[in-house]
Amino acid sequence: MKRSDFVAGHRKTFILLVLMVSILLSLIGCGHIDIRKSAKIDLAEQTITVPTNGFGFDARLYKALYRHGWKMGGANTRYTLNTIWYWDGYCVEDECPIYKFSISITDNRTGEIVLKMSGRHSQEAIVAQFNKALQIPLRTDLR
Repeated sequence: MKRSDFVAGHRKTFILLVLMVSILLSLIGCGHIDIRKSAKIDLAEQTITVPTNGFGFDARLYKALYRHGWKMGGANTRYTLNTIWYWDGYCVEDECPIYKFSISITDNRTGEIVLKMSGRHSQEAIVAQFNKALQIPLRTDLR
């Protein structure tokens, strides 16, 4: 066997191995969450307008807000919550559903987006980071 044949055969094997490892790592990684805060949320005025659908992922966010003292309404609130989310598969590690999402909170007085979250992760991780971003202590009984 020529050296060039040996190298060519191993090059194909190496490329295949790198490709398989890359695919595996992309499946194992359950997600990421990007958080951008441009201003501090005034916890003395915990009033927020929320989307009206109120099911699935939004319901988890509403419950988190409610349990931590936020009042939800449609008029004369300090903040507005906007959400976009959809199912994007399962995490290989623990088989939990993964969602792609975008969450923003706008200050109705200034028009400024004070909190922007986006990414891909499980509902539990997203809600935990949402609580943290709002400077609310994380509670483990939010289901």
